[in-house]
Amino acid sequence: HSFIFISIYYFRVVLFNYRAVKNQLLQIELRKTLCRFIQSYSTYSSEIRKKDSDLLVNFEKVIFSGISSGEGEIPSTYDGIEQLARLVKSLKQ
Repeated sequence: HSFIFISIYYFRVVLFNYRAVKNQLLQIELRKTLCRFIQSYSTYSSEIRKKDSDLLVNFEKVIFSGISSGEGEIPSTYDGIEQLARLVKSLKQ
C-alpha cells in the first residue's frame, strides 16, 4: 500500500510541476508575441500618452511583469490582447 501512496504523491508532484512549466511557457509565448511590436512601441507610447495617459497601462503590466509560477498569479491574457488590438488598430491609421 505504501508504494501506491508514494506513486500517487510522486504523480501529484510531477503534475504540479508540469502545469507550472506549461503556464510559464504560455506566459513567455504571449510576451514574445506582444514584443513583436516593441520596435515601434517607444515612439507610439510617447505620442499616445499625450492623448490618453492610461491607454497602455494594462499592456505594460503584461509585458513588464515577472513570470509567475502559480496558476492564480498569471496576468490576464485578455488585458494584453485588448491592448495589442488597440495598438494594431492605431498603427493601421
